[in-house]
Amino acid sequence: VLGEVYDLVVEDGAVVDATVDAGRTTRRSARRLPDDAFVVPLHRSEAAAGTSTRYPNVVSLARNHSVLVLGEPGAGKTEFIKLLLPQLDPDDDDPVVVFDFKGEYREWAERRGDVIRLSVRNATHHWNAFAEIEDEAEFEEIGRVLFKEARERENEVFWPDAARSVLVASMKYLHRESERSGLQVDNHELSAFFSRFDRNDIYGLIAEYDRDEDLRGALSNISPDVDRQATSVMSHLQTVLRDVLVGDFARRGTFSIREYMADPRGRTLLLDYPIQEGERVTAPFRFFVNWAIRFGLDDPTRNAYFVLDEFAQLPHADYIKTLVATGRPRKCPAILGLQSLAHLEPAYATATTRSIL
Repeated sequence: VLGEVYDLVVEDGAVVDATVDAGRTTRRSARRLPDDAFVVPLHRSEAAAGTSTRYPNVVSLARNHSVLVLGEPGAGKTEFIKLLLPQLDPDDDDPVVVFDFKGEYREWAERRGDVIRLSVRNATHHWNAFAEIEDEAEFEEIGRVLFKEARERENEVFWPDAARSVLVASMKYLHRESERSGLQVDNHELSAFFSRFDRNDIYGLIAEYDRDEDLRGALSNISPDVDRQATSVMSHLQTVLRDVLVGDFARRGTFSIREYMADPRGRTLLLDYPIQEGERVTAPFRFFVNWAIRFGLDDPTRNAYFVLDEFAQLPHADYIKTLVATGRPRKCPAILGLQSLAHLEPAYATATTRSIL
């Protein structure tokens, strides 16, 4: 067959056996493909006279396009993605963001070089939500992402919305206090703030900021005048915080997604989802993915690579839709892994699912 390499067995000047050399055939075929393409080895099978023969071949996939890999458990989806990873060839200035739901990509990331591993336990760096902020309006975005799932599952959205407003106001208060005092504020301080002070204390602290009317607007949700409402609002707030400020995410830290995306220095950002925690830590990982995509799309002067296997495990990560729709012209190709299309629609709205596909 044209283009295939064979190992021949010759006896008395005649060919008595011919076997396709899969490795040499694949490498030879790959040399004919464009440099800016993924090389994907495939096999075609032929059956005749009760025998089956497999012929190696290769096809190409445009490397600047996003790729969706579908495969049920055990079908080889992850191994296929791993075949593409060494072909990414990023520069040191190019961020590489990997969402690792099942612990499948740590070995590859470590072979590539330095790894920033964010997880609930044994993280290499400790995330600081306050380090993500350049403009105070971004506290609102953090609040929206962290409360997204709580809002989706609540019949009465007043409660998660009110809890979110109190969280945002509290973060702004701590941020302004940090700027005034010159002391660093981080996730540990945020956790301690809600552990140390009850709702009446928080109301009193923020109410003293007479000059900050934007903070006082959130206080109506926890006013001593609405005791039962305030109790319920704080309960909703504490429920979300328990899932966000957990383990290493509640420790003192300086790392930010924003900083990494601006200056990756050849490192891989490995978002190592602790599968044993179930869905309770979905919110921070959804924020990490959304925030990384946001800053990846913001800078089209260099490439940013996203490997999001089992991304349906991050419901309502809305920036994924934007990544797929605009990633190519913004130099942000993505490799997406999914077990089944049936897993996608419960995690994303029908319109978003169609857009991703």
